[in-house]
Amino acid sequence: MPPTPPNPESSLGSQCMDCPASPDVDANDFPEHNDYQQPKISPGSKKYHPHLNGIPCDEHGQYLLPNILPPPPLPQNENLWAPFEDEVQFRIANFLFQKVEMSQGDINHLMELWNLSMLEHEGFGPFQSCDDMYDAIDEIQLGSAPWKCFVCPPDLDLPLSAPDLQHQSYQVCYQDPTVVIANMLANPDFAKEFEMTPYVHLGPDGKRHWSEFMSGNFAW
Repeated sequence: MPPTPPNPESSLGSQCMDCPASPDVDANDFPEHNDYQQPKISPGSKKYHPHLNGIPCDEHGQYLLPNILPPPPLPQNENLWAPFEDEVQFRIANFLFQKVEMSQGDINHLMELWNLSMLEHEGFGPFQSCDDMYDAIDEIQLGSAPWKCFVCPPDLDLPLSAPDLQHQSYQVCYQDPTVVIANMLANPDFAKEFEMTPYVHLGPDGKRHWSEFMSGNFAW
């Protein structure tokens, strides 16, 4: 039998089903739903959300059996330095692009000399040109969350007196937050390192303890 979600009557934050208004927060930062009386929480204890219970489920939302092992991780690329051919190519790109910030012209000149020196050995340098190196850098994907970009154009109705920075276009680069979060949750290094259920925690002195994300009021 799949696990049963916690009983809302025994947990903190049971919402009044007759009142659609947003919850308020009382003087003790304890969420209450208008006039609905919330269950009390004693000092030194922790109460979890009755509905956002964090019970493990599959990709279809079906609860998993207790103690069932997670699915095996997706196969990793055999080349640990991908999209670079090897460690040497990666370290050269890192050195030229990040450490010394070499100009495009100097990178092209260096690669030209490097490739010429390899002709007698019927080989090639690490990159054909700066564009070849930049293409490899742009193909880097950590956790299958590729970078995406969009351009914010200036407002066409801006007055001429507006500062120059408001008349310029700006490029915004980002990674899909949904993919990033999914990768974090799938990382076995984070297993049992954080709460998966929203909760309210009171210390022995009766004061609210704020720590990780799930200890906030967002879910109540």
